[in-house]
Amino acid sequence: NTSTKRYEIYKGEPLMFAVVPIKGKGRGLIATQPISKGTIIEEAPLIILDKKDSKLVEKTLLGNYTFEYDSKRVCLALGYRSLYKHDEAPNVEAILYNDQKTYLVYEALRDIEEGEELLINYGYKVK
Repeated sequence: NTSTKRYEIYKGEPLMFAVVPIKGKGRGLIATQPISKGTIIEEAPLIILDKKDSKLVEKTLLGNYTFEYDSKRVCLALGYRSLYKHDEAPNVEAILYNDQKTYLVYEALRDIEEGEELLINYGYKVK
């Protein structure tokens, strides 16, 4: 049950993916090894911005990488968040998870083969 999983902050394990050019998409992520369903791929800390700060950031290049956190704030995910590409049939899920909801956890939705692109739906679940 994913709602009872205890997520640990990333502790320096080797990455399961690589940043590569994806034809027609720019840089993206591919699996460098098989990844089993339910595996935590990455945990990305969030920078949460209030309305005042988000209006300033929207005017910059960083504004392209923020997303809605709640009705009053936006956030910027650190880590590799901006390199996961969107797909309606993703193989990775982003979950906003911990008591303070200050990081996103990226979890494999199904078994992923080595060399397969890592794809998310740009929405996220709250746990």
